[in-house]
Amino acid sequence: MPDVHRIPNSFSKASSVSNIPDFSALRVIVAIESPLVRLDALDTLRDLGIIQLRAASTAMQAYSAVNSESCDAFVLGLDVTGPQCQQLVDALERRRIPILIVSSGISLVETLPKLTRAESLSVPFDRQSLADALNRVLRSDFKQPDAT
Repeated sequence: MPDVHRIPNSFSKASSVSNIPDFSALRVIVAIESPLVRLDALDTLRDLGIIQLRAASTAMQAYSAVNSESCDAFVLGLDVTGPQCQQLVDALERRRIPILIVSSGISLVETLPKLTRAESLSVPFDRQSLADALNRVLRSDFKQPDAT
């Protein structure tokens, strides 16, 4: 049985983004309310070589993870209307953590206009779409301090 956690050579060459980060070194927190979408995202990220994953199903769990662990990117798929999720979003913004928003409907980037370091991805997504979106959010200068 093949090892599903390794990236085939053809995948890394086929990516449309140059200078792909070493996914195996990334630390990613995945906070998605839907269990099926969360498991799909976790499996897909593992298939891309990311082994340092933390899963959360609520804003409270995600907020705790963000405040207690280092992370390079955050995958958000929670109901953003509650006060706990607003605290989470504020913490992500303060720490300048790039956010990949997964949504099955409206764009949460439009719903949360204050997000300055976010990329959105529609559900359902395939491995290539997730990899490309993660590359876009990581390649930008999201983690650089503002030049003020």
